Amino acid sequence: MKTNLEMKTGPHRGQRGGSRAALVVLGAWLTVAACGHVAKMQTPAPDGPKISDLEFLPDRTIAGCPATLRFHFEAPAGEIVRAIGAWTLEQGLRKRTADSGYVVLAVDPGAFSGKKSGEVIAPMTFARYGTYWYSVQVQDRAGRWSNVENDAIVVAPPLSGGLPNCQ
Repeated sequence: MKTNLEMKTGPHRGQRGGSRAALVVLGAWLTVAACGHVAKMQTPAPDGPKISDLEFLPDRTIAGCPATLRFHFEAPAGEIVRAIGAWTLEQGLRKRTADSGYVVLAVDPGAFSGKKSGEVIAPMTFARYGTYWYSVQVQDRAGRWSNVENDAIVVAPPLSGGLPNCQ
């Protein structure tokens, strides 16, 4: 049997559990902080379309220069009728949110017309510099929303402060 002195100096269950609880709280906080840029989107339908492989090409550009947003879609239950994007612009060393908004993506209507699957390409140009976080979702003719895919693009300011050199 342990003496009172041995019991006080040994590890306690409360200490061990406290450390685990602190790690869980820290992990949850880091997850929320890392995902703070994700915009609120529509609730995906379980039987709705699916999108995947969302990416910006290139993943870095200059303000005023073109970039392309590309993703793959699967719509076995109905034709896709629109693609939307929500974006957040972060600027500065502290990555503060400078602006945000929603857009209907400029997609060629033929990209979805009568197709059960395919690749979508949406041209984009960014007027301001910073990191743009994009969330994308599609909707089919029956009103079902897809899952949400996320990606980011880093947009640098023009070098001389004038017109960008888009090469």
